[in-house]
Amino acid sequence: MSTPEVRSLYRKFWRQAHRSVMWVSPQRHAIASKLSSAFRSPTPQDLDPIRQANTLAFLKSAAETVGTEHRVIKKLCFVHWSRYCDSKLMMKPYPMHAKNFKEWLYEHEAFDNYEKCLQMMNNSLKLCLR
Repeated sequence: MSTPEVRSLYRKFWRQAHRSVMWVSPQRHAIASKLSSAFRSPTPQDLDPIRQANTLAFLKSAAETVGTEHRVIKKLCFVHWSRYCDSKLMMKPYPMHAKNFKEWLYEHEAFDNYEKCLQMMNNSLKLCLR
């Protein structure tokens, strides 16, 4: 893809994603962060035009109605925000964050399961959500 095509695609995703979260502040910032990281290091699946079209349709559906799609996008933003943006809950190395090793291990395993679940949803619906 050439630079103008990538820029145009980024803007389409940016507009639809912000509409899907209805311009709410924490989700808006999480969406911006997710989009910028996704376009800086795209995977081969992200460059598939069918997946791009399906993802744009998913975001459009999330913007039009407050249904399942909207809730999925909202939860993805919340997990991203709580994982990377919230200073109290930010993922830190074991000794600084958790009271004990078990608690730290559960938190990391939970995010592993989250990543696997998101990947299965992307594969079944042919999306490129992160």
